[in-house]
Amino acid sequence: MSSIENVSCPHCGSTISTSEAAKAGHAVDDRRLKGTTADCRNCESSVELYYY
Repeated sequence: MSSIENVSCPHCGSTISTSEAAKAGHAVDDRRLKGTTADCRNCESSVELYYY
């Protein structure tokens, strides 16, 4: 199972903690691409995250 820790906001460069957002994705099959969104606390941009 993959783990996403932190990513940088593409708009302002702030770190977005994604561990809780990644848990919200629905895991039907571990081999399928999953996705979720996270909001930047600095500039309030919504960032889409995709992971296996």
